[in-house]
Amino acid sequence: LRPLTGLTVAVDVQRILWHEIAALSNPDTNSFADPMGKPLGSNEGSGFNWRNENTYRLGMAYKFTEHLTGRLGYAYGSKPPDANIGSVSFNMFAPNAYHQVAAGGTFALNKKNDVQLSYQRFIPSRLSGPSATGLVGIGGNEKITAAVTSVYVAWSYRMDTPGGL
Repeated sequence: LRPLTGLTVAVDVQRILWHEIAALSNPDTNSFADPMGKPLGSNEGSGFNWRNENTYRLGMAYKFTEHLTGRLGYAYGSKPPDANIGSVSFNMFAPNAYHQVAAGGTFALNKKNDVQLSYQRFIPSRLSGPSATGLVGIGGNEKITAAVTSVYVAWSYRMDTPGGL
């Protein structure tokens, strides 16, 4: 959508089929029973126990000048892990938040060179459930908060574009 000159708005809906990837969808307890025969991440081994999910994204880009473009974005996804034993334990390694926000921009130095800067933040969300340590007799519940912040800096060079601005 282009509601105003220089403004682009994009909406994205995505269905992610985690069940098609064993290392992501398998129950996280598979390897405990037979760690040598069912190693972590194998087709029969433990996975992250993620369930299929829908994600929704909204993004906006605004071209302020010939050289400067700003961007904002928001994403929502239902949390793929369930509350089975060990789901919290494994998801400490790959946090997955409900809400994410992003901001960034591109500065065109000339027709061949751009510099990009962006910032992304998972809005902290809590995941809780039975600990995988229950399988070895320790037990208990775990609570983790997924909070991830990323900053990206990049440079792009276009080899097929004539020089100049």
